[in-house]
Amino acid sequence: MLDRRGRRVALSNLRVAFGDEFSSERRAQIVRESYQHFARTMLDFFWSPRLTSQNFSRYGYARSRLSMIVRLRRSQRTS
Repeated sequence: MLDRRGRRVALSNLRVAFGDEFSSERRAQIVRESYQHFARTMLDFFWSPRLTSQNFSRYGYARSRLSMIVRLRRSQRTS
């Protein structure tokens, strides 16, 4: 893992927030999945300018996901 400090913080936060509700293996899985989701989100973010309403279905994107990306882009322009 590239972000060892962040991983330790995430594991600690889960331990504090949920106590013994999750095993250490489950907490590690949650952290790993969080990093994977973040990576996919960043890839989508940088790739999304290429998406149009005409080509998004070719890439397997659901309409709701495209509309979320469009809203994000619009909010960035107004910020």
